[in-house]
Amino acid sequence: MKYTKYQNVKTIVSLLQQMVPVLVLALENKNYQAAVKSLEECYVASNSILDLLKAENLGASMQALESYQAIISAIYLAMETKKALNVDKINEQLVLLLDNLDNSFTKECICEKKEIVFMPYKASMWDSLESVWQAACQDTKANVTVVSVPYFDKNPDGSFGQMQDEIDLYPSYVNIVKASEYNFESIQPDMIFIHNPYDEYNTVTSVDPRFYASNLKNYTNQLVYIPYFVLEEGISNVDSVSHFAKTPGVIHASKVIVQSSKIRKLYIEALIREFGVETSQIWEERIKDWGSPKFDAIHQINEQELDETWYKKIYAKDGTRKKIILYNTSLAALLQNPKAMLQKIIHVLDEFEKRKEDICLWWRPHPLMLSTLQSMHPYLVPMYQKIVDNYQTKNFGIYDDTANLNRVIALADAYYGDHSSLVELCELKGIPIMIQDAYCM
Repeated sequence: MKYTKYQNVKTIVSLLQQMVPVLVLALENKNYQAAVKSLEECYVASNSILDLLKAENLGASMQALESYQAIISAIYLAMETKKALNVDKINEQLVLLLDNLDNSFTKECICEKKEIVFMPYKASMWDSLESVWQAACQDTKANVTVVSVPYFDKNPDGSFGQMQDEIDLYPSYVNIVKASEYNFESIQPDMIFIHNPYDEYNTVTSVDPRFYASNLKNYTNQLVYIPYFVLEEGISNVDSVSHFAKTPGVIHASKVIVQSSKIRKLYIEALIREFGVETSQIWEERIKDWGSPKFDAIHQINEQELDETWYKKIYAKDGTRKKIILYNTSLAALLQNPKAMLQKIIHVLDEFEKRKEDICLWWRPHPLMLSTLQSMHPYLVPMYQKIVDNYQTKNFGIYDDTANLNRVIALADAYYGDHSSLVELCELKGIPIMIQDAYCM
């Protein structure tokens, strides 16, 4: 039996056991209206697992369940015909039969391992799922799979462009498979974890529509969405969070895991504003403040693990370690004024080149920077490409377009750049922050 069905049966049997004292109390107090209601609920609940037991051909469990239902029916008939009831005997029989049902089911039923699948689409965003994946891998009762979800860069007209698959960019210790090798429709995993919330509403890229949250939810008992970003707590409010809260990933998920209680409250408030106060219980139950795996991913690394060319750049000729400045350029800042932002990047790179003897600039552009320009401002692509090419040719700093964010956060002495989720991560590490102004040269 699949893990989820097995757990459903165990849960229902437990609920039936909890209903026994409720029914007995109603009978003792001759509160027959409450007793009838309890009997009806017990019968409906027990009937819901009848087909599951039949399908698995669980003889002893079926016999215990049928005996239990026979007593429920007998109690109902006795009440209807106003016959005397031995409440103590009823209690004894119900407890015994439900214990027999629970024990028989546990012995007879072979429970499959639960199927857990992680479906990232950007290797650079894997850190938003990694610590949860690591915990899942420790569960001996689970089969854990990581599937590389293909995605498309979007053309300026919104149509799908070239398909991308970053399966070769994930850490070597992650056993990852191609999407073509994992048929989630037939497997129907118990849990699916995603970090892409936008479905068709992403203007820059789109995962294959087969992997939209609106579709995945139909093939799993629990779709879990964990944001690939963290929000800056100090400046976040309902209006600024609303865009992130009203995405398909949040709307279609069974569970949404956010970084803190503050962000959880803002998500819930934004969703209530959008969908009405009558939906508040839905969001209260769905959204959990269990923390971001991105916080878990921040750890110290050994400088010796760096690529040799990068290692050399962080040390001066006399052997002293240079100050490492993390320079981060975000999509939000780029889209506010693309041309001004590119001019700002040129200016920043020029200024840090002058200080290359004592400062190592570590530039991490947003992984979708080029794709965003190609989709929304294609006329600026040559300008941006020239900036990148010049920076790499001059070779005075590090150009980091890899999926590993943790190296620079572990080693950086200061942060300079745009508002983004990296700010929150750097603050957590105690790294000084300076936000750039595109209009200040």
